[in-house]
Amino acid sequence: MDQALQHLVNGTVLGGTYALLGIGLTLVFGVMRVVNFTHGELYAFGAYMTYALVSLAGVNFFAALLLATLAGVALGALLELLLLRRMRGADIDSVMLVMIGAALVLQNGQMWIWGGVAKLIPNPFAGSPLVFGPVSVLPLRLFVLATAAALLLGFWPNLNSPRWESVGKWLILRGLLPDSPEFGKYVVPRTWRKMA
Repeated sequence: MDQALQHLVNGTVLGGTYALLGIGLTLVFGVMRVVNFTHGELYAFGAYMTYALVSLAGVNFFAALLLATLAGVALGALLELLLLRRMRGADIDSVMLVMIGAALVLQNGQMWIWGGVAKLIPNPFAGSPLVFGPVSVLPLRLFVLATAAALLLGFWPNLNSPRWESVGKWLILRGLLPDSPEFGKYVVPRTWRKMA
């Protein structure tokens, strides 16, 4: 029974990470109608950037998380600009092949740079596990679970919100999504006030 509880806790923590990945995929597909095969590689890119910032550059752990997130957003925007915009009007099979190719390039590039060995990111959390009866969990895993839960709970009320639909329609009207006849015409929206 004790092992079952421990596996349940470990599975819950891992499930929170998978839920974050799933929400990202759903959001990209739901808004842009693109199956983003690079999503996992962008997630790994963020992890390696966090490692580089904390271990090699000496940046604070929490600041590194924010900076790595911004770097991942920038890489995703670069992929959209260089690959997806050029695929406007192409059939889904072609877009999927391009995104699979981009995922392979990112994956092999990260393996070439960082090697195939897992990296340990120094963090401010204690290395000894917290023990709750028969269950033990590392403080870092609790942080990951709490962060995942906060993001999921923050995202959940907006999942079926008409506001998301209006954002999608606004992006289409501004030419920022592939469904738009004006796609690619505007690089930066003039104002965000017209979204409401």
